[in-house]
Amino acid sequence: MLAKICIDAGLDPTVLVGATTPDLKGNNYRVGASDFFIVEACEYRRGFLHIQPAMVIVTTIDFDHYDTYPTKKSYRTVFKKLFQKLGPKGYLIAPAAESTAQFDVPKKNLILWNTGKKRAQFSYRDGAIVERHRRSDKLQLRVPGEHNIRNALAAYAGARTLGISSKSALKSLKTFSGTSRRLEYKGNKNGVLLYDDYAHHPVEIAATLQGIFSIHPRKKICVVYQPHQYSRTRIFLKEFGNAFKKVNTVIVPNIYEARDTLKDKKSVSVKKLVDVLKSSGIAAIDGRGLAKTKHYLKKNYRSFDIVITMGAGDVWKALAF
Repeated sequence: MLAKICIDAGLDPTVLVGATTPDLKGNNYRVGASDFFIVEACEYRRGFLHIQPAMVIVTTIDFDHYDTYPTKKSYRTVFKKLFQKLGPKGYLIAPAAESTAQFDVPKKNLILWNTGKKRAQFSYRDGAIVERHRRSDKLQLRVPGEHNIRNALAAYAGARTLGISSKSALKSLKTFSGTSRRLEYKGNKNGVLLYDDYAHHPVEIAATLQGIFSIHPRKKICVVYQPHQYSRTRIFLKEFGNAFKKVNTVIVPNIYEARDTLKDKKSVSVKKLVDVLKSSGIAAIDGRGLAKTKHYLKKNYRSFDIVITMGAGDVWKALAF
């Protein structure tokens, strides 16, 4: 979102993000001629500490990557280290919902955004952005979900901090096309809508499903969810049970192995996850692999209004039924 705003405003940034998007001509990067470099950075293996930022925009801080951060404290500590790299002239744009004590930057360099009731320089109220008590025009987005409203608010705060006009930023956000594998519409099969999404963390799953329900209320939804990593599945097993509320059916074809130890693989199984989902009142099915999951969908997809594949592995292949 920020990249599109800056491109449309004529800042000509270099951009590197984690997914392809029509706004970058189907790529996940562009090379600009200016000094602006916009990077979608990740905390995995402390990767974002290799960057020397002038501005950091935080969307959320949700504990993840257990193989790098064994405790929540170690996870939050690495974010503090990133913020400390900003220097005296750098800006941290962060959610007011997080404890400001962890941000550890001068007050004049901290810009807060919020979609709730906490005080912030940028907030979202009744469909519009309020910037330091001044209401903007209505925020309009093509991409659904409360999480995208939060993303847009954070991007808007970043754009305004860079000196881009409110009118220009809102116009760019209105035409933002979204990215691949983020509630990506894949087609219509005999009246059944097909979507694919990258969500693999319980918070991401809940956010994605809230987005789909916001545009398709009261629809029968089947989610084909492929957990990413045995270790993540074990750690968030209970949270996964709460993430799929209101979904009619969840099919778990397999657990996608990535960086897992033998101990990790012995600690959890598809059956254990399916049992947790069932205990939460969700109709869950062991798909017994992608091939058998595709066979199940081919026979039963007409029972649903929407089928969504979800996960960071190769679950998208299940839509080829």
